[in-house]
Amino acid sequence: MSSLNNLSSWKEIGNHSNKITEKSLNEIFMEDKDRFNKFSILENDLLLDFSKNHIDDKMMELFSRLLVDIDLKGKIHDLFNGEKINTSENRSVLHFLLRGTYTSKTKELYENDVKKGLKKLKLFSKNHIDDKMMELFSRLLVDIDLKGRINDFFNLISIPKNQFLLFHQNLLVLLRH
Repeated sequence: MSSLNNLSSWKEIGNHSNKITEKSLNEIFMEDKDRFNKFSILENDLLLDFSKNHIDDKMMELFSRLLVDIDLKGKIHDLFNGEKINTSENRSVLHFLLRGTYTSKTKELYENDVKKGLKKLKLFSKNHIDDKMMELFSRLLVDIDLKGRINDFFNLISIPKNQFLLFHQNLLVLLRH
């Protein structure tokens, strides 16, 4: 694949971007009353609103052409089939396997790399955070709470109290298994 900067679709995106940024977003919304519906997606209470960006139908066509030019579909296929797409380390990308989902082509990677790595992480945690330490940490939390300073503590570490207590409970469960 040639460099992204050399692709005609990339150059056209740059040229078109320069052209459409000459107008304000207010002008663009006035010209296209259906803009929000065309350039936003609502899925399971998650709203992705691209309408407030300098894009239009032509820009979307240019992006689609760019995706074909860089063979994004082929790259996604390679990712999920364990091909060596991490060029800096000359290896497969494994983070999607952390969910425990694999194909017949990636099962060996899961068994040899991911599963072993997760076991090492769990062992490291058990060796470095023992029950005595967790008990002391729990007492500290109770002491802080009893003295009415828990909110100051959680503000200091920038984590909401409920999230931290949930994390603490989950960590105890994980470490005891």
